[in-house]
Amino acid sequence: MATSFNDDWQAGKKVLECNKYMLDNHLYCDVKFQVGKAGRLISAHKYVLASRSSVFAAMFYGGLPETSDVIVVSDIESEVFDILLRFLYYENGEVTSTTVIGTLYAAEKYAVKELVNLCRSYLESNINEETACDILKNSRIFSMTDLFSKCMTFIFRSKSCAGKGI
Repeated sequence: MATSFNDDWQAGKKVLECNKYMLDNHLYCDVKFQVGKAGRLISAHKYVLASRSSVFAAMFYGGLPETSDVIVVSDIESEVFDILLRFLYYENGEVTSTTVIGTLYAAEKYAVKELVNLCRSYLESNINEETACDILKNSRIFSMTDLFSKCMTFIFRSKSCAGKGI
């Protein structure tokens, strides 16, 4: 949805509110991503991405900047890429049990330390008998030794991974 230049949608809004509005309404976007297996197109703003991620900064403004009209990101699903963008634009990092690992991967890939920490905190606070084995496995994949230790402590106390090949 395009907004005319006469609209005063910015009036009275804080920076993060303006960022949210621009992302949600695809205003003045200058980069597109083709995301996930389905190849959904997602529009964004290079400036915002580069201001929050050293990887995006290098991608757009480094020595060999990306020149393609559409950047293919096949290793991250669109739901997770949306979470990454919402975090970069207006610090909304709402992850769920189904999106946290993908979001952690995206945050690591694009060097968004605050989102990595948010995912780590989510995982730490959700260690239980149903999740401990998966969190343990992923803590090894992402080299999160503190999370690995917490999982191991929980597992030894509860014997929750018995017979699960961990």
